[in-house]
Amino acid sequence: MARGAKSGKRLTTRKALGAVTLITLALFSSQLQDSVPRKPAGRSLAGLRTHSEPSDCPTLSEVVGRQRDRLIAEMLENERFTHSLDEESSPSYVIEETQSTPHGPVAYLRLKRDRAWFSYYGKTNRNPQGDPRHLARLYSPRAARAFGLDFGPTWNLVRLPFAERMNWTLNALAENGVPTGARFFDAPGKVSERLAIVEFSHHRAFGMGRAVELLGHDHGFHSGVISLPIEVILHAQNQARMVELFLESLDGLRGLSRSQQRALARVIQRIEFEYSNLLDVGSGNFVDNLYRIESGAPAVIERLYDNGFNYFTQSGLSPASLTLRLMHSALVHIGESPRSEFARHLMDAYYLARAHYPTPAAVERRLTMSRSHFIQATRARHRAIRAAAERIAPPHDTDDF
Repeated sequence: MARGAKSGKRLTTRKALGAVTLITLALFSSQLQDSVPRKPAGRSLAGLRTHSEPSDCPTLSEVVGRQRDRLIAEMLENERFTHSLDEESSPSYVIEETQSTPHGPVAYLRLKRDRAWFSYYGKTNRNPQGDPRHLARLYSPRAARAFGLDFGPTWNLVRLPFAERMNWTLNALAENGVPTGARFFDAPGKVSERLAIVEFSHHRAFGMGRAVELLGHDHGFHSGVISLPIEVILHAQNQARMVELFLESLDGLRGLSRSQQRALARVIQRIEFEYSNLLDVGSGNFVDNLYRIESGAPAVIERLYDNGFNYFTQSGLSPASLTLRLMHSALVHIGESPRSEFARHLMDAYYLARAHYPTPAAVERRLTMSRSHFIQATRARHRAIRAAAERIAPPHDTDDF
C-alpha cells in the first residue's frame, strides 16, 4: 500500500486546541473534577452507557469537550502532506509507556520533534508507517474515545488502545445493537502469514501490533475494517477457512520425492503470501479511503468497492474457487505444470480439504454484491458505529495525560 506522507498541522488550529485545553484546565478544574471520571475500576458496559447519555442541560465540561472535539476534527481534516520521507532510521514517534486499564491495555505515544504522525519508516523504499490517530479521523474524536484513543493537552501526545481494549468497545457496540464483523488480536511482534490466515478463519480477527513500528500501520490501515459490511466479512471468513484446511492438507502430504517436497514448500509459502496479502492489502486500502466515503466522489467509491469487495474477497468467489485459484497461481509461480504428477498430489489435498469443510453447502457459495449495495451497506454500518460509539464514549479524561 502506498500513501503520501503527512506532515505539519495547521498552526492556528493547533494553537487553538492547546489554548482551549489549557484555559479550561486553569479556570474550570473544580467542575472538571466533578464531571470527569478518574480511571474507574471495573466499570460495566451498562454503566458506561448511562454515564454518556445525552443531557438536555449539558455541563460546562460537556460544552468544553464538544468544542475540543470539534477542534480536533478540524485539525485532522485540514492536515496536509507537505513532505515525503522515502526512508527513515526509526518511526516518527516513541512509546512513552504502556498502561493497563479495566478494559484493556493502552499505549502513550509521543511524536518526535519536527516529525509528522503519518510518515514513512522501513528498510524498504517508501514503506508506509500509517497514522495511529486515524480512528479519530474515520469516525470522530468522541467516537475514538470510546475505543480508548484520545489526545493529550499537547497534540504531540496520543493514547492508543491495543487489541483487547478495541475488542471491549466492539462488545459494547454489540450490546448497543451495532454488532461488527471484524475483531482484532494482540500481536507482540510481526504476525506470520499463516497466523494471519488462522486468526481470520477462526475469529475474523486482524492483528494489532504492540511494537512501535507496527502501531501506526495497524491503527492507520486496519482499525476501520469494522465498517466493512458483515456479510463481506463472513464470506471472507468462509474463504479463509477453506484456505486454512487446504494448507493443513498440504502439510500432511506424504510419499513425495525430495524435489516434490521442495516444490511443496514453495507452494505453501506462495499460497500463504498471496492469501494473507488479500486480507492485508484489501482491508488496508479500504480503510485508507474510508474517511472520504461521505464525499460520494466517484473515484473514492470505486476504490472502496475495488479494495473492500473485489480484492478482499476476489469479487465474492466461492471458498472452493478461491482456493483453486490460489493453487494454480502458486503452480505457475514455481513453474510447475497444472497437469504434472505433483499437481495431482495438490488436487488430492484440495479434495481432502473440501471433505473436511464444516458447511458443505457454503464451500461453493459465491457472494454477489453490486457497487451501490456495497457502498450503501458500508455507509450505513459506518454511520451506525460512529453514532453508537459517540453514545458510549466517556468525556475526555485529562488525568490520563
